[in-house]
Amino acid sequence: MIGMSFEGCGVGESVPINALVGNFFGDAENGFFDRLMIWDPTEGYRYYFFVDGTDEPTLDKKWFWDDIRSDGEPIKDSHIIAAGEATWYVRFSLSSATAVTVPGQVRTTDFTIPIGTAYTMVGNPFPVDIAINNLQGDFYGDAENGFFDRLMIWDFVEGYRYYFFVDGTDVPELDKKWFWDDIRSDGEPISDSHIIAPGEAFWFVRYGSHTKSLTVPAPVID
Repeated sequence: MIGMSFEGCGVGESVPINALVGNFFGDAENGFFDRLMIWDPTEGYRYYFFVDGTDEPTLDKKWFWDDIRSDGEPIKDSHIIAAGEATWYVRFSLSSATAVTVPGQVRTTDFTIPIGTAYTMVGNPFPVDIAINNLQGDFYGDAENGFFDRLMIWDFVEGYRYYFFVDGTDVPELDKKWFWDDIRSDGEPISDSHIIAPGEAFWFVRYGSHTKSLTVPAPVID
């Protein structure tokens, strides 16, 4: 999962997927490709495949939307990924890219994304570490009944790590904070200082319809 930590060149612009740089794999002759999976809250995932090895310059070494035009040719899509958005990069083989470079410029203002569905994919919009307890929003956490907004942060070794938001407790050090979904030996949840590194991303999982938006405050970047 790749979080977009830069804007495109130009204030407020996004990064086109065909500006991403990496040793991507696309076997046009046999139909084997690296893919991108970009979440759309309305339609679900949109899939893109990388074309390489064709003699047609307008098609070669580009990402295409996984759909077909009426004339039978794939659609070269101009999809953009804004700072704070994210995508899955699905490698076809071990020879595919082990790193993806994102060209762009640093965002200088707070990032806010609407939370309109149960699952929202969010990327770190800045090229610095972001602590999860610095995230801002009208998050929901019913400590008495155990209903919470959650974060799902992908770990390449362990898989997802789950965090829940606590609200409504009289203990100041526990209230209005994100906690790792595990229990200490004394039975209390672990207040985790997990950070979201540049280029990382996570799922925000909304409970009910309370939370409307999530804001990542702009850090001071030297």
